[in-house]
Amino acid sequence: EGILVEKRAAIAAGTTIVANMEIIDLVNDKVYYKRIPSEAVIIPGMRRYRDTPYYTLVLLIPKYKDEKTDAKTAIEEALREFKSF
Repeated sequence: EGILVEKRAAIAAGTTIVANMEIIDLVNDKVYYKRIPSEAVIIPGMRRYRDTPYYTLVLLIPKYKDEKTDAKTAIEEALREFKSF
């Protein structure tokens, strides 16, 4: 739906992404729309919808990639490169 995912962003398994979702950067206290910053780690979250008892889905950036994150994603990259016959 027109989301720009910048270089080396990591998105958690099972995360749903649509263009009108807020992307809340908890590290830098910013909100993005239609853009996932480079090196961001994205997880799903929920936010109360105005003053109602209802919630809406949002994307959260709890951190940016570090060595520990790179080690975890290296396994996935290796598996993607593996070709079975």
